[in-house]
Amino acid sequence: MTILNKKKIGRPRKSFRRTTGGWWDCELNVLCSMIEDNMPIPLIAEVLDRSIFSVHTKIRILNLKSNSKAA
Repeated sequence: MTILNKKKIGRPRKSFRRTTGGWWDCELNVLCSMIEDNMPIPLIAEVLDRSIFSVHTKIRILNLKSNSKAA
């Protein structure tokens, strides 16, 4: 008698494992719309499955890009 291990589809959601790397366009759209709606940063990070620090960094980068285009 063998026990078959079924593979779970998708990435396991664990608090220590977050999305890293580049940002998708859809993530940027969600980030911008949540910022416009004045959502708290921890909620944005949870929705995007990113760390709070990476969300703060991305917001700072987007602000720098928008300021450089305006100048």
